[in-house]
Amino acid sequence: MGRKKQYDRDELLEKSVSIFRKNGYHATNTDELADEFGINKKSLYAEFGSKLNLFKNTLEYYEKTFLTQMLMPIEEKGAGAEGIKKVFNLIAEYGQKDLCGLGCLLCNTSAERGSLDLCIGPVIDNYYKRIHRGFQNTLKNFARSFDNENHIDVQSIAQFLTTALIGLATSVRAKAPPQQLRGTCKFIETYLDMLKE
Repeated sequence: MGRKKQYDRDELLEKSVSIFRKNGYHATNTDELADEFGINKKSLYAEFGSKLNLFKNTLEYYEKTFLTQMLMPIEEKGAGAEGIKKVFNLIAEYGQKDLCGLGCLLCNTSAERGSLDLCIGPVIDNYYKRIHRGFQNTLKNFARSFDNENHIDVQSIAQFLTTALIGLATSVRAKAPPQQLRGTCKFIETYLDMLKE
């Protein structure tokens, strides 16, 4: 009969999010992970198989939890322009305190993508697609408020907002000045208000 695990898998993944978000994949070693988890390396490998597989599981956990919470304003049914403004302001707000110098784990990983295993590629692709899809659906709701739904180019604006949001998250990682983060949000708000005209 096997021994009962002395740890909770989700708790390990949550700790893993913090470590990888701070250090990135390459600068994090398995000794550090095992110490932080409070387990030995044998248990770590038994649970996840490899550091790379742990990282992939961490990214998937991050998307399911942290990213879902962050994107809620644009993924909610019926979300509109206010949801877009809110998601930008949320990132800027966290960027001035909790996430300053850390940023978004998936955004950070996308910058490391070229030096990572191919198995990480689909996770990053899904990250970009999910943000774009959220903006696209929200803009469609927004467009319905016009007499002519073709008043705005939903596809192009969703692409622009996706790039802008990822740029904002990158700025948070780089410890950009708070006024820069707030200025980006202000521009997005002004831009969306102009679309109504």
